[in-house]
Amino acid sequence: MFNLPPTNVAINKTSVRELLPLSALNQTGPYLFRLFSDSQYCDLSKTYMYLLTSIERKNAAGEWVPTDDAIEEDRHVGVIQNFGSSFIRSLKVNISGVEVFDSSIYYHYRAYIMQELGYSHEIRKAFHEAGCYYSDENSQDSYTNKGFTSRVQRFSNGKHCETMVKLNFDLARQNTLLLNNQDVVFTIHRNSDSFLLLTPRWKTVIDEVKDAQGNIVTAARVTWHDSKAEYRIRLHDMRLYLRTVDVTSSLNVAISRQLESTPAKYALRKVEMRSIFLGTGRTELSHNVFTSTLPRRLICAFVSTGAYSGARHLSPFNFEHANVRSISAEANGLTFPSTPYLFSFGNQKRFVRAFVDMYAGLGLDDSDNKTVSISMARFLSGWAFFVIPMTSTLDDTPGFELIRQGTCTVKVQFEQPIKADGYEMLILVARCSGVPYCEVLATLHSTRTVANLLVKGQIEPTACFEYNGKSYVFFEDRVADEMHIYCQLYALFKSEIDTQLSNYFPNPLQSVNCVHIVNTEYENQPVIVEGTLDLVDHLLFSTCYPKKRQGIEWSEPLYVELSDLMVCPGDLPKCLSHFGPQRERPKLMVDELDWHDSDDTADEAW
Repeated sequence: MFNLPPTNVAINKTSVRELLPLSALNQTGPYLFRLFSDSQYCDLSKTYMYLLTSIERKNAAGEWVPTDDAIEEDRHVGVIQNFGSSFIRSLKVNISGVEVFDSSIYYHYRAYIMQELGYSHEIRKAFHEAGCYYSDENSQDSYTNKGFTSRVQRFSNGKHCETMVKLNFDLARQNTLLLNNQDVVFTIHRNSDSFLLLTPRWKTVIDEVKDAQGNIVTAARVTWHDSKAEYRIRLHDMRLYLRTVDVTSSLNVAISRQLESTPAKYALRKVEMRSIFLGTGRTELSHNVFTSTLPRRLICAFVSTGAYSGARHLSPFNFEHANVRSISAEANGLTFPSTPYLFSFGNQKRFVRAFVDMYAGLGLDDSDNKTVSISMARFLSGWAFFVIPMTSTLDDTPGFELIRQGTCTVKVQFEQPIKADGYEMLILVARCSGVPYCEVLATLHSTRTVANLLVKGQIEPTACFEYNGKSYVFFEDRVADEMHIYCQLYALFKSEIDTQLSNYFPNPLQSVNCVHIVNTEYENQPVIVEGTLDLVDHLLFSTCYPKKRQGIEWSEPLYVELSDLMVCPGDLPKCLSHFGPQRERPKLMVDELDWHDSDDTADEAW
């Protein structure tokens, strides 16, 4: 009677910000979205992607036209499960020039598995329909599957389909607001049309024909058809929506004072994907998943190589049991589970331990009101997830776990040799949370002299800069394949600049008129860049650089050419490399430090 509920006095207003692509919308990507720095805080957990798409068919004249239900073949063309999220092949998030998240090329699998195992059946059946998610029946590759037919209706007769999904990245899975005056860039690469489209085989039935006496003149005939027409996904519109928060002035001042003595901490559970190819005839596997921090949990699944590669008649999310006999993880002399599995998927099926451990490993064995709706029959027919908890309690607890170093090895034995086309083994790895100084906490510093400093401790490299009274020193300690790379980039200014924080120039570097870029190996021959960094920042998104690795081609707006300098202004600290000695014309090239790409032909050309 004498108490009142809490009153919100900290927030002035909350608004939803709409972001459009930085360049003209195209059908291949990549797509870049930028939230420019200002005084408002950002709630990354409310980041949504909106798509407006349709399916088109190439006609005899070679023109792309909308699908038509009057054509039998067009009535059996749809999209894969969870289309809104599966549209994305890879997602990168940069904050103030530092990459804080990279999903690699498995974003669609990451999003699907976390959605299938992390949300209740009621949520997926209702809210997730906005992302074109419709629960599949046991036969995912059948044209009569109710989930597939529901997705076909969203695109039928050339209709435009709207989807809206939450972006799935580590910082979006926690509720702490991102500090103000941060420049956030989202880079999205899309999946191919052959991967996104699903055209299963369908059949036509011709009934038998009888004469007046009841004799069969023509027997009933069933004909199966394969889709041979060429289809594509047409992208009409794409936007991002973020929630920003304007706090009161007194709270803003209090946060700024606190940041002078201690950094803001963002506790994350880092989730990563690994993929292993299993060739024909293999009967066992031993693979090192991690050689540093041990994970909290492993989720293993097997998908056929054809479906993984984008065969249009196969669902890429049909996770088979692959006739696994046993599966385990070893770390620091311990085996998880401690009692070995002994499965059988033949006539005498024995897999109930895997089924129960899936629910127990997800923390759902004691839940009264939540289920992922995977029955034992569904486990056998496309939802075979092998969950291996590796925490000290073997439970999915919300608290921290002490960081444990070591090598994590996954071992699998198969009851039968791998089939002809092979499997891709997908491993979803939940990395350990930890104490405030562990590698999974992103730390944001904001001081009077250096704003928007991001220490990237959660993804192995540490990149930052400091002010020594004369210059800003960029440095990086990067670990890649056990190779230690140390790069320094000095930005020297011709005149004094105002280093006080402001909403217009939260980063002092943006107000510089001229910068000396110095390579540590050739300190006596700097290259001068005439023009403000605002100009460089503007040109960043106007030049695309083609890249190719392992047969996959894409373009990234990485390079800007100013006079004799090619530079990546959006990510200077991590992109320094030098080609050849300095000669008559000083020339410095800034390229991506990529020690996995042995083909430098394109780089040398640039």
